[in-house]
Amino acid sequence: MQALLEPVALSSSRFPCPSYRLSGLVDNDSLMAIYGEMSAAHPHSRFLFTLDDLGQALYTSMHCRSSLDLDNAHGLDLSVLPASCFDDGEYYGAMMHPAEFFIRERNCRQLMASARLEDAFACGLSLNDDDRCLLGAACADLGTVLDDVCYLLQVPVARACDTLFAFPNGYFACDLGPAALYALARHLEDEFGYRLCGLGAALVAFLPDRRLDANALASLCDVLAQLYGDDALRYWFAPHIDGRQLLVLKYTDG
Repeated sequence: MQALLEPVALSSSRFPCPSYRLSGLVDNDSLMAIYGEMSAAHPHSRFLFTLDDLGQALYTSMHCRSSLDLDNAHGLDLSVLPASCFDDGEYYGAMMHPAEFFIRERNCRQLMASARLEDAFACGLSLNDDDRCLLGAACADLGTVLDDVCYLLQVPVARACDTLFAFPNGYFACDLGPAALYALARHLEDEFGYRLCGLGAALVAFLPDRRLDANALASLCDVLAQLYGDDALRYWFAPHIDGRQLLVLKYTDG
C-alpha cells in the first residue's frame, strides 16, 4: 500500500493553513515523492511535514504561541475572516482556518525579524549517543521518526523557513525557541540550500536543493558542531550529510 494524502476538512483542522493527513506506507521515498508532487502542483506554497510525537508538538506549540502572543490580532482588519471565526460577533482566535494565517504571519515576522544564528548557538544544545543514532537513522529514512499521525501542511509563503509560522515550536528553556529555530532554518536555507521540510516535538528536517561541494560541506558541519557545542561532531555529521536526501537535527535538549 502506497502513501496516501487526504485533505483535512476545515472543521477538523489543527493549523491555520490547508493540511493533509498521510496514511499507508510512509517511508523516505514516498515522503519525498509527495513533497515533490505537492510542491510542483502548488508553486506559490511551501510544505512542512509533522514529524515525531505530534501530540507533544501540538501541546508545546500551543504554549509557545500563547507565551509569545503569536495569535494576537490587535490592529488587524478582521472583516476578511469568515463568520465561522466569530462567536456572536466576537473573534475567538482559534487559528485553525487558512484565512487566519495572515495574523500568525504578522506576529511571527515581527518576532523573528531580529533573530540571529548566534541565538541558536547560545541555547546550549547537545547530542548524546542515543541522539546520534536517532538522527543517523532519520537522515537515511525520515519515515523512522514519524508519529502514527502525520500531516503535510501547505503554507502560503515564498520561503521554506517561513513554514515555521504555521507550526511555531520550541517552548521549554532548553529548546531552541521559535526565533532561534527560525534563525537556524533561514541560515541553512540561505547559505547551503537546505530547506525546512519537517518539524516535530524534538526533531527538525531539511531538504537540500543540491549536493554540497567539499568546502560547503565542511562549513555546514562547522555550523552544526557549534550548534551542539562539540567540535568532534563535524566529523560525525559529514558522512550523514554528504549525498543524503535529508538532514535531520534535534532542536531540544530534553
